Amino acid sequence: MKSLIRFCLALSLLLIVAMPGTAPVHGHGVILEYSVDETTGEVTVRAAFDTGEALDEAQVAIFAPDDLVNPWLTGFTDAVGHFVFSPDYSIEGVWDVQVRKAGHGGLLRVPLDASMAPPVAGSETTDDTAGTVQAAAGTR
Repeated sequence: MKSLIRFCLALSLLLIVAMPGTAPVHGHGVILEYSVDETTGEVTVRAAFDTGEALDEAQVAIFAPDDLVNPWLTGFTDAVGHFVFSPDYSIEGVWDVQVRKAGHGGLLRVPLDASMAPPVAGSETTDDTAGTVQAAAGTR
């Protein structure tokens, strides 16, 4: 019975401390976006705080769909919060991009497939039924 009373008192204290207005909390989120350049196949990741401030010099880890444990590529965002990489389009699926800086960050999921690879010189075909350009796999 005593342990139940202690638990209720501790829970009540926790709820009182966590009540809105008792302690100001200033936090902000991170916005992660990406785009794929159709001519080069490069993926550009843009990272910023929700205030609009760039997430500059943030750590970036790229994980290929076939290995979500070991980073395929690592690096840092530039001064405006951008990171550009050329994925291996022969590894189709959802690529995970993890961005972190000083405890802030997030995970961005980028679906990629071979049809998004840039055309390689001399590899174009004109298949009227498919209507697509055939391309070799990209490089890192």
